[in-house]
Amino acid sequence: SLSVKDAEWKLFGDRTPQDYVRLYRDQLIYTDQQVLEGIRSILNSSLQPPVIVLQSDHGPASLLDWRQPTPDSLRERMSILNTYYLSGKEDLSLYETITPVNTFRVIFNEYFDAGYELLEERNYFSSWHAPYQFSDVTEVLRESE
Repeated sequence: SLSVKDAEWKLFGDRTPQDYVRLYRDQLIYTDQQVLEGIRSILNSSLQPPVIVLQSDHGPASLLDWRQPTPDSLRERMSILNTYYLSGKEDLSLYETITPVNTFRVIFNEYFDAGYELLEERNYFSSWHAPYQFSDVTEVLRESE
Protein backbone atom coordinates (compact mmCIF):
# COMPACT_ATOMS: atom_id res chain seq x y z
CA SER A 1 0.00 0.00 0.00
CA LEU A 2 1.23 3.49 -0.84
CA SER A 3 1.47 6.40 1.54
CA VAL A 4 -0.13 9.69 0.47
CA LYS A 5 3.30 11.13 -0.30
CA ASP A 6 4.27 8.06 -2.39
CA ALA A 7 0.91 8.25 -4.18
CA GLU A 8 1.66 11.86 -5.14
CA TRP A 9 4.89 10.68 -6.71
CA LYS A 10 2.79 8.50 -8.98
CA LEU A 11 1.79 11.76 -10.68
CA PHE A 12 5.30 11.60 -12.13
CA GLY A 13 5.01 8.02 -13.41
CA ASP A 14 6.30 5.01 -11.54
CA ARG A 15 9.16 6.89 -9.88
CA THR A 16 9.65 6.83 -6.13
CA PRO A 17 11.11 9.61 -3.96
CA GLN A 18 14.39 7.68 -3.97
CA ASP A 19 14.33 7.66 -7.79
CA TYR A 20 13.74 11.41 -7.74
CA VAL A 21 16.78 12.02 -5.52
CA ARG A 22 19.00 9.79 -7.68
CA LEU A 23 17.81 11.34 -10.95
CA TYR A 24 18.05 14.88 -9.56
CA ARG A 25 21.62 14.21 -8.42
CA ASP A 26 22.58 12.77 -11.81
CA GLN A 27 21.04 15.73 -13.60
CA LEU A 28 22.87 18.12 -11.28
CA ILE A 29 26.24 16.45 -11.92
CA TYR A 30 25.77 16.74 -15.68
CA THR A 31 24.51 20.33 -15.49
CA ASP A 32 27.42 21.37 -13.25
CA GLN A 33 29.90 20.02 -15.81
CA GLN A 34 28.20 21.88 -18.67
CA VAL A 35 27.91 25.15 -16.75
CA LEU A 36 31.56 25.05 -15.64
CA GLU A 37 32.63 24.44 -19.23
CA GLY A 38 30.56 27.43 -20.35
CA ILE A 39 31.96 29.69 -17.63
CA ARG A 40 35.53 28.67 -18.48
CA SER A 41 34.85 29.50 -22.11
CA ILE A 42 33.44 32.93 -21.21
CA LEU A 43 36.40 33.71 -18.94
CA ASN A 44 38.97 32.53 -21.49
CA SER A 45 37.48 34.41 -24.45
CA SER A 46 36.34 37.68 -22.84
CA LEU A 47 38.22 40.78 -23.93
CA GLN A 48 36.92 42.61 -20.85
CA PRO A 49 36.37 41.09 -17.41
CA PRO A 50 32.81 39.71 -17.54
CA VAL A 51 29.94 39.80 -15.09
CA ILE A 52 28.42 36.35 -14.67
CA VAL A 53 25.24 35.65 -12.71
CA LEU A 54 24.20 32.05 -12.18
CA GLN A 55 20.83 31.39 -10.55
CA SER A 56 18.39 28.52 -10.25
CA ASP A 57 14.66 29.00 -9.97
CA HIS A 58 14.09 26.62 -7.05
CA GLY A 59 15.63 23.83 -5.06
CA PRO A 60 14.68 20.16 -5.20
CA ALA A 61 11.48 18.78 -3.78
CA SER A 62 12.71 15.51 -2.34
CA LEU A 63 11.16 16.25 1.07
CA LEU A 64 8.05 18.01 -0.20
CA ASP A 65 4.51 16.90 0.49
CA TRP A 66 2.80 19.30 -1.94
CA ARG A 67 -0.44 19.37 0.03
CA GLN A 68 1.13 19.99 3.46
CA PRO A 69 4.63 21.43 3.12
CA THR A 70 6.71 21.52 6.29
CA PRO A 71 9.21 24.28 7.12
CA ASP A 72 12.09 21.90 6.23
CA SER A 73 10.58 20.97 2.87
CA LEU A 74 9.84 24.63 2.09
CA ARG A 75 13.43 25.58 2.92
CA GLU A 76 14.69 22.85 0.60
CA ARG A 77 12.35 23.89 -2.22
CA MET A 78 13.03 27.63 -1.81
CA SER A 79 16.82 27.23 -1.59
CA ILE A 80 18.43 28.27 -4.83
CA LEU A 81 21.83 28.63 -6.37
CA ASN A 82 22.58 32.35 -6.48
CA THR A 83 26.20 32.98 -7.37
CA TYR A 84 28.13 35.78 -9.04
CA TYR A 85 31.40 36.50 -10.77
CA LEU A 86 31.66 40.28 -10.60
CA SER A 87 34.86 41.63 -12.03
CA GLY A 88 36.22 45.02 -11.18
CA LYS A 89 34.21 45.50 -8.01
CA GLU A 90 35.68 44.67 -4.62
CA ASP A 91 32.93 45.88 -2.28
CA LEU A 92 29.50 45.22 -3.71
CA SER A 93 26.27 45.73 -1.86
CA LEU A 94 25.38 42.04 -2.02
CA TYR A 95 24.11 40.46 1.17
CA GLU A 96 23.51 36.93 2.44
CA THR A 97 19.71 36.99 2.23
CA ILE A 98 19.46 38.48 -1.27
CA THR A 99 16.83 36.94 -3.53
CA PRO A 100 16.61 37.16 -7.33
CA VAL A 101 14.19 40.06 -7.09
CA ASN A 102 17.14 42.30 -6.11
CA THR A 103 20.10 40.63 -7.81
CA PHE A 104 20.14 42.76 -10.94
CA ARG A 105 19.06 45.89 -9.07
CA VAL A 106 22.21 45.64 -6.94
CA ILE A 107 24.44 44.83 -9.91
CA PHE A 108 23.00 47.60 -12.11
CA ASN A 109 23.31 50.07 -9.24
CA GLU A 110 26.96 49.12 -8.68
CA TYR A 111 28.11 48.98 -12.30
CA PHE A 112 25.87 51.59 -13.93
CA ASP A 113 24.76 53.85 -11.05
CA ALA A 114 21.19 52.95 -12.01
CA GLY A 115 19.60 54.09 -8.74
CA TYR A 116 17.13 51.23 -8.46
CA GLU A 117 15.47 50.92 -5.07
CA LEU A 118 15.73 47.49 -3.51
CA LEU A 119 12.49 45.57 -3.14
CA GLU A 120 11.37 43.74 -0.02
CA GLU A 121 12.76 40.20 0.05
CA ARG A 122 9.76 37.84 0.12
CA ASN A 123 9.33 34.16 -0.72
CA TYR A 124 6.15 32.71 -2.23
CA PHE A 125 5.12 29.10 -2.65
CA SER A 126 2.43 27.50 -4.76
CA SER A 127 1.60 23.83 -4.86
CA TRP A 128 1.67 21.49 -7.82
CA HIS A 129 -2.12 21.17 -7.48
CA ALA A 130 -2.85 24.93 -7.33
CA PRO A 131 0.01 26.61 -9.20
CA TYR A 132 -1.50 30.12 -9.19
CA GLN A 133 -2.47 30.26 -5.52
CA PHE A 134 0.62 31.77 -3.91
CA SER A 135 1.30 31.74 -0.19
CA ASP A 136 3.86 34.04 1.39
CA VAL A 137 6.23 31.70 3.26
CA THR A 138 8.88 34.27 4.13
CA GLU A 139 8.33 34.14 7.88
CA VAL A 140 8.13 30.34 7.91
CA LEU A 141 11.55 30.23 6.24
CA ARG A 142 13.05 32.83 8.58
CA GLU A 143 11.76 31.03 11.67
CA SER A 144 13.11 27.69 10.50
CA GLU A 145 16.69 28.92 9.94
